Amino acid sequence: MSAVPAVSFRLRAVSGVRRAAAEYGHSLRGLNRNCWLLFLAGALSGVAQGVFAVDFNLYILSLGVSAEALGGILSAAPFAQALASIPVAFISEALGFKRTFVLIFGMSALAKVGQLVTGSVPLIAAASFIDGLAMAGSFVVRLPFLALNAKPEAQTQVYTINSMLFSVSMSLGSLLASRVPALFGGVLENVQTGVGLSAAYRYTLLGAAGLTLVAMIPIFALKPTPTPSSRRPGMAAYFWKIDRFVVHQAMVTLAVGLSVGLIAPFMNLIFLYHLGTSVKFFGTVSALALVPAVLGAAIIPAVATRTRSIVRLVTVLRLLIPAFLIVLALTNNPWIGTGAYWTQNALFFMISPLAFSFAMEVARESRAVLSAWLNVAFWVGTAAGAPVTGALVAQSNYRLPLFLASGASVVGALLNQVLMAPVERKARTGSE
Repeated sequence: MSAVPAVSFRLRAVSGVRRAAAEYGHSLRGLNRNCWLLFLAGALSGVAQGVFAVDFNLYILSLGVSAEALGGILSAAPFAQALASIPVAFISEALGFKRTFVLIFGMSALAKVGQLVTGSVPLIAAASFIDGLAMAGSFVVRLPFLALNAKPEAQTQVYTINSMLFSVSMSLGSLLASRVPALFGGVLENVQTGVGLSAAYRYTLLGAAGLTLVAMIPIFALKPTPTPSSRRPGMAAYFWKIDRFVVHQAMVTLAVGLSVGLIAPFMNLIFLYHLGTSVKFFGTVSALALVPAVLGAAIIPAVATRTRSIVRLVTVLRLLIPAFLIVLALTNNPWIGTGAYWTQNALFFMISPLAFSFAMEVARESRAVLSAWLNVAFWVGTAAGAPVTGALVAQSNYRLPLFLASGASVVGALLNQVLMAPVERKARTGSE
């Protein structure tokens, strides 16, 4: 007798899965050809960025450039992204989406090559700055383009697929970056010398730049997408009409960006010289970091529905990050360090959608302005952190940057609680 309900339950479960899959498949049909072409271009660019994330600073150091100078180079791109976040939106309106994407991917490819054809630190930094301008354009222009090319029933899926494909492509780039230099090194004479090692990294990075250039092929196939009839806020709205909520959100995001900038560009050096691992080990760890990050991002919506305060949840999660950064600073064990790195990275992925969703919900009348300033604040913080860590790494100090990043994360958490909790209470009272 008991077997019948069990079978019935299994049949209902299978039916539910099939129905959900059918609904998801139907929503994907709401993505037109332009969306998939941009996904392809973004994936190719993501692989290139994954390669640069692992190999670029190792290449610069192999040239004999000091770690302190490396910090200055690594701060150039984030500073450019902060600088370009607002103007690029107006440029895209003037040029149109397709021409803007051609400019973005073409400029990024040439800038990547420019970073590899000279040994001059100022010229490398200038090329990195130009690459940062292009990356800012890719972020700011991509989201409205996808929104205009996805039907209403696919608006959620289009951003999810965009994020997932880019993350997977970055992971693939990390794996390639950890293995391809050794393949090049095998055919180079005197690979153990500085010149041979530099050449192996350079060829790998040139290949990544070539992928960015190849990304222009699907861009040329895009069909025209008219810009929306509703105009963006005027330039004055971005500078003289920002309200207190925008300023407070920017303060929180600045602290978060500083925490990221202190460690993210140097994580491969932390693994190599603090934990004593190999480039191949870090490349694999970096690629597999996607797994716990995706699991965390999948779990957090269910957690969010069970809490009365999104702000408090974000604060608690942000306060957990420093604990794992401190573990990473204190341990010399690569496996413990890997676990700490994966966990803090997963926490960051869990926090981002919650914080951004709360901010967009509150700032209904000034979302474009808030989004631009959040991007500016994050990249200013990132740009400020890189030179500090560069100077410390030059002294073989890999622990202090992790402690400083922990402190910045705590500041961001406290600012979030102090500044955002009253806003949330006011919003809740008004809705009730």
